[in-house]
Amino acid sequence: MKKLIAPFLIMLAVVLCYGGYALVCLLFPGLPWFIKLIAVGIMLALSGTMIAMYLERRDEVKSGEEDDLDQY
Repeated sequence: MKKLIAPFLIMLAVVLCYGGYALVCLLFPGLPWFIKLIAVGIMLALSGTMIAMYLERRDEVKSGEEDDLDQY
């Protein structure tokens, strides 16, 4: 489980940054609503991708596969 601490912290930091960017986009005065909607959608998509990558890495570590270099 120690091998999952760093990926979790990195995922958490990136998702929080994307959330902050989304919040700034929402609160930025003068932007049209569709620009805000697109910006928040992009940030949510990036956050979802980061979470999916973390879950994939977690499954790899749990299965005992430390790196996937042997697949190439």
